[in-house]
Amino acid sequence: MLSTITRLPVYDDDEVGVFHPICESALNQALSNLGLDKEFKVLHHEAVGSLEADFALIRESTRKYVLFIEVKRKPAAVSSTRYRIQAQSYVQEAKTAVEKPYYAITNLEVLDIFKYDSSRPSVTQQIIEPSPVRIGTFSDNPVEFFNNLVKTFEDIITIVVNDSGTYKELTGSFIPLLENNKTNQQRWHQSLLVAGYEYIRGVMQASKRNMTWKAALNYKNRPNKLVENIRSVNFSSLVVPPLPASKDSEIWNTSMLEDLVELGKKTMSGDGLAELVHSIAVSGREHEGLVPTDLELANILAILSKYVLGRELNENEIICDPAAGSGNLLAAIRAGFDTINPKQLWANDKEQLFLELLSIRLGLMFPLIVSPTNSPLVTGKDICDLNKNDFTNVSVVLMNPPYVSGVKDPITKKKVAKRIFDISGTMSKTNIGQVGIEAPFLELITNLVKDNTIIGVVFPKQYLTARGREAEALRNYLLNDFGLNLIFIYPREGIFKDVTKDTVVLIGRKNNPSSKVKVIKSEIPLAEINLTKFKQGLNNLKTNSSIHSLAYGVDVRELNANELHQKVKDGWRSLTNVGQKIDNWINSTLIPISEKLSGVHNLKKGRIGNAGASDLLFINSNHKLWELVKHIIPKDWLYPALRLVKDINNVFVNSSTTDVRFLAPCEKAFQTGTKEYSILEEILDIYEEVKAESLVKTKQPKKIKTKEELRKILNRERKKITSPYTILIPRNIRRYARVFITTESAYISTNVIEVTGGTKDQKWITFSWLLSIFSQLQLEVMSKEQEGARKTEVGSIKDLLLPKFENIDNKIVEKLINETETRIGFLDLCNPSTTTIDKLWAEVLSSSKPEEILNQALFLLEEKVNERYPEYLVSDDDE
Repeated sequence: MLSTITRLPVYDDDEVGVFHPICESALNQALSNLGLDKEFKVLHHEAVGSLEADFALIRESTRKYVLFIEVKRKPAAVSSTRYRIQAQSYVQEAKTAVEKPYYAITNLEVLDIFKYDSSRPSVTQQIIEPSPVRIGTFSDNPVEFFNNLVKTFEDIITIVVNDSGTYKELTGSFIPLLENNKTNQQRWHQSLLVAGYEYIRGVMQASKRNMTWKAALNYKNRPNKLVENIRSVNFSSLVVPPLPASKDSEIWNTSMLEDLVELGKKTMSGDGLAELVHSIAVSGREHEGLVPTDLELANILAILSKYVLGRELNENEIICDPAAGSGNLLAAIRAGFDTINPKQLWANDKEQLFLELLSIRLGLMFPLIVSPTNSPLVTGKDICDLNKNDFTNVSVVLMNPPYVSGVKDPITKKKVAKRIFDISGTMSKTNIGQVGIEAPFLELITNLVKDNTIIGVVFPKQYLTARGREAEALRNYLLNDFGLNLIFIYPREGIFKDVTKDTVVLIGRKNNPSSKVKVIKSEIPLAEINLTKFKQGLNNLKTNSSIHSLAYGVDVRELNANELHQKVKDGWRSLTNVGQKIDNWINSTLIPISEKLSGVHNLKKGRIGNAGASDLLFINSNHKLWELVKHIIPKDWLYPALRLVKDINNVFVNSSTTDVRFLAPCEKAFQTGTKEYSILEEILDIYEEVKAESLVKTKQPKKIKTKEELRKILNRERKKITSPYTILIPRNIRRYARVFITTESAYISTNVIEVTGGTKDQKWITFSWLLSIFSQLQLEVMSKEQEGARKTEVGSIKDLLLPKFENIDNKIVEKLINETETRIGFLDLCNPSTTTIDKLWAEVLSSSKPEEILNQALFLLEEKVNERYPEYLVSDDDE
């Protein structure tokens, strides 16, 4: 416990080293003051299931939790829906170990407390009084601040111990009001006009701005006067018609409006209301790409954009976010542009439900100076309706485009591509194949802005490293038109929990390609980066390009753009230090003695799974169906099969190692009048009955294939049998390096890549190579990373290197085959260890220093897997 508080934190201080000790000391002091220090105990960094809570309060006698506390560094983080959900997850994870379901989040200056209730699904519905609690500011006297913090914890602990938490009126009226009007744009606007007025009034009062605004209810019968007040400050999106009717009791709810003005006073910014409104607006629509940018990432994007710009903005220059969402990117802009004025911000988003919250949030960044002549611009246009003239004064663009599959939304992608053609007179350069909408979205914005505009964008990492024509086209575009200048790589921890793609930050200068590209990599979570030191490091980098470290855990290196051009086709594996080391290792160790996998074998995707009726083909995958038909099916109609890679825990695929069976009726089963035809007819009758029953239970529309369609599928698919000694490489793994070989005829799903061709000995040798750490190291860099998984396609591994068969000593060949024939399990990529197979291959690669080669590959594999999948669980398995 801290004996004295000599100084208060600053926002860039280390969270664990500075914020946590103050919080822990105040909690313990509060328990002591209440006389509860013998009954309850404060636990720091408490493991809760698979999670770790900053602080937990437990009852000593039962060891059960009564309160969890999550500590952040900035007030905006306390209002963040994502961080609130993080704090809530401790209660959910603890389950029966919870005595009282309370959780809180604080940056020490402000605190919100919640009470978990599964009947209140939204975290905003679980907030209780007296949230938000304003404790003070870090500019206060340290002793007075600490005493206020202790008093706050005393009040909170008393509520928790007595289980006397009451939900805020705001959650009981304002949230339902908005939720019930998401599809009624007129009433949504009317609700936010009045609610926004009171919230703004609260912030302005707390900020000591001299104003004469009265409570909203004074203008109930003359709402035009309320609008007049707002217009005097200029929150433009609020002051458009229609105005609310005076008889609308829900909108003019006295308790709700009183709560909103108090909320504004306590938060003193637009962040709290913006987070609340945005969470309601996007609920159930996350699949549309409506996910807010993390605040820490927004800070980094602002800082890096300013660094690449290299100067202060002139008074008439504008920073724009063309897909602003809830406004997180622009709300964090002062992390990089600390002298920005309100009129230098432009937020655009086509989602009309965001316009009011953007106007409120961005305007309240400047409560003392925002005015009709000095206000942020908020527009609600589709980006395809924006023109070049709109961007005349824009010098910096910051954006986090929607990540939506081009397959799922081809109409939008086509619309964006057409707009690119209209502006540039040329076809889109990035609208290739199945590319996501984010690529042509970036291209369109780049076409709209003037040359030398700085563009900072959060973008899926896979485009930088993956093979394929889509990624190749995007890399070319980045180096040329986008003018790639800087890449920032960071760990996934805590970032975009609702997004399945790892992301990076890209900074470019339109049509001004750089001869050098800086690659900055953070080894620590963004929340732990000291931004003050980070900015100092960037400033030092301007005069000393030999610097390798910008701040603790953040390194920088410089790549020649020509090198990136040369690697456009194969992907930029060398962006990270470990990627560069692997490239060097492959070039020096493998290339001189190897040949390509596709030069020795044929590669194709497994063939079963695209025709539909998988639950009929893999006949025992549906337990109910199997129990009804297993006594009918002739044994010679059933074959071993691989449907899901995790179903088989042996390297060999045969009748003994897999329980999955494929239904492959004989030829006569498709000839009318035969006994076999009647057997199949009975199976299909039962299948249709089971299918119809299951669809009724799930209330799905009935789309049962006819028996004739099912016969055609069975007759076609039964011919796609895979022969013995076919190697199978899974297309999606996470932790275990599964590789299989068939030892009898089997049916194989599209979840794997089949490797065929070559002699039997060649197949065994190739199989042993694929089981080795040397092959797995290559697969790690050749495959695409997605949310910790390793995604592999035929095109990405055709150039996988394997030592030339004819140059391998016959004795080693014999040993490799013997070892492979007795192999059972798979390499644990998260805890790799070497096997006899690895040692034999090390001798092939270097007879003079096999141990050194082995250790190098093992180290690189560990580093690469940790980069892809740093937070694995013991229970993790593959897809």
